[in-house]
Amino acid sequence: MKKIKQLLSNLVGLVIVIGLFLFVYQNFTGKSIDLTNVSNSLNLSSVKSVDIKQLNLQIFSSLKKQLLATSEKQAKTQVANLVDKQITDWKNQLLKGIISESLEKDTGEVSEKVSGDTKIAIMSDSHESFDNLQKVVEIINKDESFDLAIHLGDLSRVGEQVQLTESKKILDKLEIKYYAIPGDHDFWESVGAENYIKVFGMDYYSVIKNNWKLIFLDNADIENGLNTTQLEWLKSELNATDSKYRVLFLHIPLYSTHSERRVMGGSDQVKKQKEEILNLVRENNVKAVISGDQHYFNIEKDPIKKEIKHIVVGALTNDRNLQPARYGVLLLKSDGRVEVKDEAI
Repeated sequence: MKKIKQLLSNLVGLVIVIGLFLFVYQNFTGKSIDLTNVSNSLNLSSVKSVDIKQLNLQIFSSLKKQLLATSEKQAKTQVANLVDKQITDWKNQLLKGIISESLEKDTGEVSEKVSGDTKIAIMSDSHESFDNLQKVVEIINKDESFDLAIHLGDLSRVGEQVQLTESKKILDKLEIKYYAIPGDHDFWESVGAENYIKVFGMDYYSVIKNNWKLIFLDNADIENGLNTTQLEWLKSELNATDSKYRVLFLHIPLYSTHSERRVMGGSDQVKKQKEEILNLVRENNVKAVISGDQHYFNIEKDPIKKEIKHIVVGALTNDRNLQPARYGVLLLKSDGRVEVKDEAI
């Protein structure tokens, strides 16, 4: 499994480097490069399921003209859209061609709900796959056992207000209460939570349900982490005596061995803050930390306090997803146990 992930990572990195080189070369020399020759020289043609001819870089050819006609804010959004789309196309082709074996994993299990339990539908990383978001909303509405629903962020591709609004419009169709937090993609256009807050309101808060405190954090800022105000608020929430059990919801995982590069910690400052939050979690009766971002369902025990579960919910998006679109079913038991199950839509 590790060899497959390493191979995939290396190939994706190689394709991205080639793409950037071609972009610079074509824009500054005015010449084009035959991708078939590039494929042959790199021996990529041996990967039969990846057609290098289809890795079309023409999308970059009009970039200069578009940027000249736009404002700085519009330009940032257009660049993000174009680059993200191209990289998504590459990754999707590579994933379909290379990942052919079934990946064994713990898909979790949820017992029958009884009085005092809280059953929650967990969604994450829908991006702009609005059809999938609509499907899971319909599934949730048909199941009367759900008490509430949660979306763990990345409700848009690059934080455009129009996409965030579309996601909210779909989530508003839920017949039960739902809560949401932002993901790193929801920060791109406004370079922060501004667009998200305009559409959804608060980006961090807590609620209490059946002796459980549900704490929702905004850790979507991969460069700076939580600001001082939010961090002090978290400490206060964990020190309060208003609930018996606690569960923490956030977008970027605090701990994961499945993808160690995609946990909270883009800088030394954020890595240090992650460790501080982990220590707070271990000291304050938090039963589970539930996140998204990795586009892969995963359950792990905390390396220091084994009774804490680190749960990563799979993604609803069709882009860069190792699995079919999915959501999670979470059961917070009245005795403090946490159960979860992975469900494809």
